[in-house]
Amino acid sequence: MSKGCPLGWPFSYLHHMAKSTAAIVAERVLKRAREVLHPVGQWPSARRLINVSQIAQTLAARLPGDARDYEIDHVRPLAGFNLRVPEQVAAAFAPSNHQWLRRSANRAKGAR
Repeated sequence: MSKGCPLGWPFSYLHHMAKSTAAIVAERVLKRAREVLHPVGQWPSARRLINVSQIAQTLAARLPGDARDYEIDHVRPLAGFNLRVPEQVAAAFAPSNHQWLRRSANRAKGAR
């Protein structure tokens, strides 16, 4: 049992639960950006092209339910962008290219 945590929950879980929806969205967006931009040599230089706070605020306002049941989906899949081109990175990570999708629906969709 972790000290100071009710019910023996790990501190990281409690810390996560205390975060705002916008903070959770920002973490998810940055994680995904690193995952796709690092292999093509665009991380961290392309980070400045991604307005994480605007994406987070936009999505937080549109969350249809519990964030644990949803994933952030790119309307136009990242596979459809040339992530070596700055303009394409900006378009791929534009707030308008993000939406909430239930986990099961997002997994079934894939990179179509």
